[in-house]
Amino acid sequence: MDKNFYNAKIIKRNNATIKLQEKNATKIIKVGQRGWEEEYYNLYVLFSKDHSYVVKPIEWKTRDIYKMERLDIVCDGYDVLDEADEYDRLHKMSTLENALKIVKFYNRVYFDCLEFSEKHLPKGQYFFHDDINLSNIVFTSDGQIKLIDADSFKVDNNFLNISHKSYSQAVLLKAHLLSELLKQNENV
Repeated sequence: MDKNFYNAKIIKRNNATIKLQEKNATKIIKVGQRGWEEEYYNLYVLFSKDHSYVVKPIEWKTRDIYKMERLDIVCDGYDVLDEADEYDRLHKMSTLENALKIVKFYNRVYFDCLEFSEKHLPKGQYFFHDDINLSNIVFTSDGQIKLIDADSFKVDNNFLNISHKSYSQAVLLKAHLLSELLKQNENV
């Protein structure tokens, strides 16, 4: 490991630790959690070549450790679509434009996964991100919207990804509620 690895900023999540270096990030999945099989990582590498909205993979080390590009994250989807903080203030990224970006993003990811599956997997197998919640959709400092948590990409034998469908409906409702709140704020 390089000398900067141990001096990196560390982010601890429920199921993993992420060590941030200057240009990349290493995710270490906690023992007992579902790891990321090399087969899925390799499919993800192929998927990422045509889809700039996913965090770019750098290296698969083990089923529990992989390296990816580091993103300069400004906020996640919850920051954009949650109605307000405890002081009734909206996040500066809570705009109708960003809400619509998220709604379109959910649909684009789903259709891109279906198209990728048709091209690269046997009939009846589908490559999906199975944890596409708002904390895994982020906005970067250069204005891009990105999908993170790469190890949530898996192969399934159902083309209807229930996780994606339920999150998609919640996103649509949250975007609608934000648009109504923004209209009210214009009239105040």
